[in-house]
Amino acid sequence: MGWIGTHSTFPYLESIFPVLEKLAARHSFRLKIVGAGKADISVPGVEIENLPWQLDREVHDFQSIDIGLYPIDAHLYSGKWAQGKSGFKAIQYMAVGVPYVATPVGAAAEIGEVGKTHFFATSGEEWHQVLERLLMNDTERREMGDAGRRHAIENYGLPEQADKLAAVLREAASRTGKR
Repeated sequence: MGWIGTHSTFPYLESIFPVLEKLAARHSFRLKIVGAGKADISVPGVEIENLPWQLDREVHDFQSIDIGLYPIDAHLYSGKWAQGKSGFKAIQYMAVGVPYVATPVGAAAEIGEVGKTHFFATSGEEWHQVLERLLMNDTERREMGDAGRRHAIENYGLPEQADKLAAVLREAASRTGKR
């Protein structure tokens, strides 16, 4: 399993540490953490690989994960801050073919296809259920990863985004009377 983020969002990952500890009592897995901004991180029973974020290694870090973690605790910071999260991490997981589990908050609630590219979880019990399901089922992980990759290419590739950007720029220019 893995999480890639920043020191400011690391508390979101910490919010599911009790779930990971419970899973580790029955399953062996490694947790890759990138960008936490902390030197010492531990979860009882969990082998942790803790790395600083580096741009030149980012794609490899995403590719090295079998299950992506994307928890967002809307109560931890300002609820508005959590609601404003872009969902880019979900797109990154899908782009490299990694199924993920996310909290359906902000844009993350609108990205991908639930049950096909990822799962949602809001409670500790939901996190436990879907993570255990993914840990135990290689085939489902692979199928979800493949579906996520296809979804990312079809919806977030350069041609689709270029067309959207061009349309927004044309609309903005028309509002100012310039073309």
